[in-house]
Amino acid sequence: MLKDINSLNKEEIKKFEDFVNSPYFNKYETVKKLFYYLKDKYPKITSEYVSKINLSVIIYGEKTFNSEKIRKLESDFNKLFEKFLLVEES
Repeated sequence: MLKDINSLNKEEIKKFEDFVNSPYFNKYETVKKLFYYLKDKYPKITSEYVSKINLSVIIYGEKTFNSEKIRKLESDFNKLFEKFLLVEES
């Protein structure tokens, strides 16, 4: 799902950025960090770019990854992305 952000156009990315920054929809600073990390590579986000070790280093500043933390981060991001898509469809 993290690579699905590539499918958004520039206007949708801006709307998603507003969504990510909204305290109503997003309460996780780590999700914000992840969004800006992904936005830097948009629209060419690859599997390597979102590898567990890269996410661990960039988001948490840890050289080894904690699977539980990365799974939670991905889950939180994916839930927010899905909410965004649902809101946009309405």
